[in-house]
Amino acid sequence: MQTTMQRTDDSKADAQPAETISALEAAFERRRRAAGVVLAPLAFAAVYLTGGGLGPQGQMMASILAAVVVLWICETLPLPVTALLGAVLCIALGVAPARQVFSYFADPIVFLFIGSFMLARAMAVHGLDRRIALSFLSIRSVSASPARMLAGLGFVTAVLSMWVSNTATTAMMLPIALGILGALNRTRGDGSALGARPWPFATGMMLMVSYAACIGGIGTPVGSPPNLIGIGMIRNAVGVDIGFLTWMAVAVPMLVAMAAVLFLLLHRLHPETPASGRAAGGSASSAGSLGTDMREHVAREQSRLGPWTRGQTNTLIAFGFAVALWMLPGLFSLLGLEDAPVSD
Repeated sequence: MQTTMQRTDDSKADAQPAETISALEAAFERRRRAAGVVLAPLAFAAVYLTGGGLGPQGQMMASILAAVVVLWICETLPLPVTALLGAVLCIALGVAPARQVFSYFADPIVFLFIGSFMLARAMAVHGLDRRIALSFLSIRSVSASPARMLAGLGFVTAVLSMWVSNTATTAMMLPIALGILGALNRTRGDGSALGARPWPFATGMMLMVSYAACIGGIGTPVGSPPNLIGIGMIRNAVGVDIGFLTWMAVAVPMLVAMAAVLFLLLHRLHPETPASGRAAGGSASSAGSLGTDMREHVAREQSRLGPWTRGQTNTLIAFGFAVALWMLPGLFSLLGLEDAPVSD
């Protein structure tokens, strides 16, 4: 009974608070959505009447695009519905036949999007991404000093961002970084609050999370949506198909170089400054105390995750299979087996 109540309390604590807005903001949202009903047809008519020189189909396409953009801004309809509405209008108004319009929904890049998003969502739902991050940060050599923790935090953030969206990685790593900073701040013992002025290192940790997530996104084609969009555009424009392993062979060295420069800059510009007349990590005892506090915090976070669940195990297996299949065509190509069935 006690265990059940504790799990219930933990789930309530982990639940995201509902977004609250003021009455004035709610009124603005209602007016914004209602405005789209009027502004979208007006935008359509204005572009259609003034968009000369594009030809009939081009003029109609520009008008549809203007109306869709207005609906997206006003959020009169859900964003996915508005996107599909644009495709339907292209068919209904004779811009292109249905076969041509909907053929882009069957593009292999779209299915790669879907697969990577499903894996990323599964990792977030089952807490696999958080478990991986905490497992790495719990390594004794990583938590031995603030500088190593800064580098370790950047490393694990960049690696996760290679497979999960930049935004999701940042949102997941931010609470971990804040918890580590809280543990370090208690060890400093000067009573100052976390902030840029009293403690520049805190700023460095926050910047490391955000910048490392952006840098990691270039490491794989699925790391960030623009990567896949660019691959698709290159394939359609010049007929060059960039494989998963080929992309990584170029992008990962760039990622490593950028991450190294990022660490050097943040460590230089946002150092762990002395507090109360002593430098954190300036002696063996203080360094040991810092490392102990960081490891204790990470251990507490790991204990909250509990043992490995079936969902985490299955997600890890699915993720491993997906990565292997993404890389196999490139490996076959390196071995001179371009005609292998898996590469099609």
